[in-house]
Amino acid sequence: MNENTKFKVSVRCFTYNQADYITDTMDGFTMQQTIFPFVCCIVDDASTDGEQNVITNYIDKNFNFSEEVGSYKIETDYAYISFAQHCQNKNCYFAVLLLKENLYSKNEKDKKHEYISEWVNSCDYIAICEGDDYWIDSKKLQVQVDFMDTHSDYSLCYHDAFYYMQESRKVRTFVNMFDRDVDLSTEQAITNWAAPTASILYRKSLYDGYPSNLAKIYSRDYSLMLILLSRGKVRYIDRIMSVYRRTEKGVTTTTDMSFAYSEHIRLLESYDKFTENKYHDIILKRIKFLKKLIAYIEVRHHYKVYKIFGALGYLFNKI
Repeated sequence: MNENTKFKVSVRCFTYNQADYITDTMDGFTMQQTIFPFVCCIVDDASTDGEQNVITNYIDKNFNFSEEVGSYKIETDYAYISFAQHCQNKNCYFAVLLLKENLYSKNEKDKKHEYISEWVNSCDYIAICEGDDYWIDSKKLQVQVDFMDTHSDYSLCYHDAFYYMQESRKVRTFVNMFDRDVDLSTEQAITNWAAPTASILYRKSLYDGYPSNLAKIYSRDYSLMLILLSRGKVRYIDRIMSVYRRTEKGVTTTTDMSFAYSEHIRLLESYDKFTENKYHDIILKRIKFLKKLIAYIEVRHHYKVYKIFGALGYLFNKI
C-alpha cells in the first residue's frame, strides 16, 4: 500500500477465544470483491485457546509481507501488530493486533478502538463482524457501499443473515420482520430491533464518538442503531449475506436475559432524554413491556429453584 491509498471501508473485528471459527471469519473478509480498498482490523483480546496462532498462520500463508507493498510486523508494549495486503485480492488489507493482555477483564475494552484508529479515521464506512460470525456473499461490502454512496441521507444499512446453531447444526433466517428492502423506523428499532451484527455497515462521519449523555450498555449494536437513526435513515437490505453463529458458550441464560432487558431499559431512558422526548410514548410502552419480561423471568427462576429444592427435600425424606 502506498501512502496515498485511502480505505473506503474499515472492517472492525474484535475477537476472543474463537480459534475454531476465526478462519471462517477471515475467509469471509478475503472473498470480498470490491472496486475500492478496504482494511480489516482484527483485534484479538489475548485469547487463551490458540486463536492468535490461527490468525498468525493465516496471514503468513495468504498475505504479502514484502516491504514494497508497505507491509510490516512490529511489536509494541501492548500487542504484536501486522499489516499486509492479500496476495490475490489486492483491495483487501489486514491490520492485525494480537494483544498481550486481556482488556475486557481490566475494563479497558475501549482501548481497542484507539489501537485501530489509524486505519479507521480516514475511511468512509465501518463494517462489523465478530470472530465467530462470517460473511458468505462476495458482494456484501460492494452492495452496501453502493447503496450508501448513492443515498447520502442514510446513516446505516444492514441485511438478513442465517442463524446457525453450531452444536445442533440447525439453520434459520435471522430477520423475519421484512420480505423486501425497506427503511427501518425508529418505532421498529425501539420495539422490535433485530440486526445481525455482521450485517451492519454505517457512515463513520455520523458516529464519531459515543455521546457522553447517552448511557453506555453492553449491547453496543442496539446503541449504535438508535444513535444513527437520530442522524439519518436506516435501510434493511433483504438479502442473506452473513451467518450469525450461536454456540453452546454463547447461549443466553435467564440471568443474562434479565440483565440484558435491564440494560435496554437504562438505554431507552437515556435515549428518551437524548432525543428530547421525541419518541417518549413509544419508549415508555417498550420499557413497560421489558419490565414485564423481567418480572416473568424472575418468577420462572424462583419457581425452578422451588421445584429443585422441593425435589431434594423429597429425596432426603426418603433416605
